[in-house]
Amino acid sequence: MKNNKSKKRSLIVAAILAVFSITNLSGALISVDWDSSDTTADGNINGTLNTTIPVTLTSTNGTSNGGVFGGVNFKDDLYTDVLSASGVSTVLNEIMAFDWVTGQVGFVNIDFGSNTVTNPILVFMFLNAATQTFDFGDTLSLSVIDENPTSAISILTGNVVSTDGISADSETQGFSLQLTGAFSSINFATNTTLGVADGVGFSIIADDANINVPEPSVATLFAGIMAVAFLVYKRKNK
Repeated sequence: MKNNKSKKRSLIVAAILAVFSITNLSGALISVDWDSSDTTADGNINGTLNTTIPVTLTSTNGTSNGGVFGGVNFKDDLYTDVLSASGVSTVLNEIMAFDWVTGQVGFVNIDFGSNTVTNPILVFMFLNAATQTFDFGDTLSLSVIDENPTSAISILTGNVVSTDGISADSETQGFSLQLTGAFSSINFATNTTLGVADGVGFSIIADDANINVPEPSVATLFAGIMAVAFLVYKRKNK
């Protein structure tokens, strides 16, 4: 009987420690794993960060290929190679496309559910040779961290990012833009001056140490502990 009581206490303690344990993050760079089965050009696509964080992107439903999955090579592309020292080789070579409608204000909304991503890096490619602009919130802190060609991107008044130096609609030219802060969603508008419809390649890169999942509430933790303790007690008294 004494050994059984000791075993029972050990099981309960182990259960409590398991509930409170926090997984250590490696700090490697990761990118969105977009839904590769999405071939519907409706402007919308889903994905995940770090296999568990949901990413929902909604954008303008234009006449191009918005919302469709695609592939690139972030390790070799000249607008992401500055990240190589931080482990860009660990990211997934996946992108999605969002639409650009002629003469209309477009939009891109990205939601991470109830989670937050700190200092995310937004990567853009397959930009049209004509100047395109991305209008972010005026109060955001953002910076261009890599681009090809050099000096191709400008940040104008009001956090309007302009592609005035891009000359090719291809994977080889683009830019990486970093936002400073913690975000549960990201939103920006596209300009009205582009003379043709276009699909812009896009993805998000982040340090997995900067992806935060809300911790369960005290009530949830207590309920979990009591449920495990009850199961142990029930097994003991069978």
